[in-house]
Amino acid sequence: SLYGAYTIIGRSVVLNWNSTLFACANIGYPAPSQPVLYAPFRLGFAGNVYFNSHFGNATAVFADLYAANGLVNSSGHTWHVHIQPASSDNCTATGGHYNPLGVQTGNNYSLSCGPTAPELCEIGDLSGKGGPLNVTNGIARLFYTDLLLPLLPQDGNPFSIINRSVVIHGPNGSLPRLACTNISQLFPLEAMAQFNSCGVVGNVRFRQATPFDVTMVEVL
Repeated sequence: SLYGAYTIIGRSVVLNWNSTLFACANIGYPAPSQPVLYAPFRLGFAGNVYFNSHFGNATAVFADLYAANGLVNSSGHTWHVHIQPASSDNCTATGGHYNPLGVQTGNNYSLSCGPTAPELCEIGDLSGKGGPLNVTNGIARLFYTDLLLPLLPQDGNPFSIINRSVVIHGPNGSLPRLACTNISQLFPLEAMAQFNSCGVVGNVRFRQATPFDVTMVEVL
C-alpha cells in the first residue's frame, strides 16, 4: 500500500542474487518531498530525527541517532514532541507533551494509544504511535509512518510541530529527560563548481532537496 500506517513509502527495495544483497534503493515520491522538518541532536544523542511529508499525506518519521552519553545497549526510551522549544539544551524549558487535542492520558492510555489508533494518542507521542527508541551497540534507529503528525500550519490545520522540540527520556519508560532539541524546517542544499581555466568556462551545480532525495546535477 502507498497509503496509511503500513505504506511502503520511505522504506527500501533490496535486490538479492544467490543469497547476496547486491543493490538497494529508497522508495520515495517522484518529486522532492515537501515539507521536511528535522530535529538535530548534538548532546546526549548525536544525529537527526527527520519528519518527511508530501503535500499533506502521512508523515514518515525516521530517527537516526548515536548515543553520546555512554549508553551502549539500552531500551524503552520514550520520545515526544514537547510544547515549547528547548533553550540552550535546557530540556526542562520544553514544557509538557504536545497534546493540543486534549487526549486523556489516564490508566488506559497505553492500551488504547497505538499505531493503528493515532487519534487516541497525544499528537506529540512519537513512542506511542511508532514505538520507543532502543539503543543497540550505541545506535538508535527507528522508522514509522505517522497518520496524525501535522508538520506545517497549512490546509487549515493549526496543529503544527515546527518550532517545538523533541525530548528523549530515560530507559524503560523512565521520566528523566536525557536529550532534547528543536524542530525546524530542512531546506535544500546547493553546491557549485566554477570552471575558468584551460579554455573551460562554466559551472556545475548540485542540488539535493533532502537526504532522501536524489542529487540533481546541472552543467552550464
